[in-house]
This record gives sequence, structure tokens and C-alpha cells, in this order.
Amino acid sequence: MISTQELVEALRQLRPDQIAGLLAEEHRSPVRERQLHDLTLKPSKDDPRPTFYQETDGREFHPIRHSPYPKLLWHTQTKQEITVNTPREEKDRGPLWTAVAPVTIPLDPETQARRLFESLSVEDQAFIVEHQRLMKLEQVKKAMGQLTESQANAVVAAKGNGKK
Repeated sequence: MISTQELVEALRQLRPDQIAGLLAEEHRSPVRERQLHDLTLKPSKDDPRPTFYQETDGREFHPIRHSPYPKLLWHTQTKQEITVNTPREEKDRGPLWTAVAPVTIPLDPETQARRLFESLSVEDQAFIVEHQRLMKLEQVKKAMGQLTESQANAVVAAKGNGKK
């Protein structure tokens, strides 16, 4: 893009006859009287202007029809990814295949906890089991603390007799 200063400098270097040539009307379409009053510039029979009309009998337009196939499917258990090309092929795969990527399928809390627990080392799993045991003991202590002494004795006696 040329700057304004560069343009002014280039115009200063022009000779008067070159400037007159730039301003001559032969290099541009003539200004018509109606252009001074009517800016819509509608063409007339003696003043044709380029006008563009929609062709009704031009080339035929065929809308593009998109197909959902080929489609990616994922196995819900193995996470294997495959491509199917037809609805029949998708149906033949069965209900274990889904069009939703496995990372976007929300897991139920039990499955998520199981996967996380299985990913731990044996030592970490033992720590978690011990922590769960301690949490249950705290819950029992809290519940027993709210009972009277006779109710607490009845609970302990019932467990001692093998009753549940």
C-alpha cells in the first residue's frame, strides 16, 4: 500500500501535460446530467449501465445432499475405533458400538471409582481399603454416641448373638 506522502511526491513529479491527461474525460465514463440528481443510476436506452439479472434458465443447480456415512464408531468396552460405510454395516455391529467417542461418554460413579481403584498399585489399594475401614469406624462411633447406654448395649448384644 502506498502512503499519502509517496503519492503526493509522485504527483509533484508529473508534468502539466501528464496531469491534463489524467484529468481528461476520455479515460472515464462521461458524467451524465441525471447522475447529479439521481444516484440510483438506473440504465436507460441511450445511457446503458452494466446491470446484472438473475438467469432463470441458466445452468441447473443441484443441491448437495450430504450422507452421514462413512461414520466413525467406537466399541463401548474396548474403545476400538472403526469406520462404517452404510447403515446396514452399522446395524450389523450391534449395540456395543456407539457413534459417541468414549471420552465424551459420562461414567457412572461406581464405574469411575472402580477404574481409578484398579489403576492404583497394590500398596495404594491397601491404603484406600484401610482408610475406608477407618471411615466406617468413625461413622459407627458417631451413631453409637447418639444412643443411650441401654440402646448401645442392645446393639452390641445383638451383634454378639449373631443377629443382624
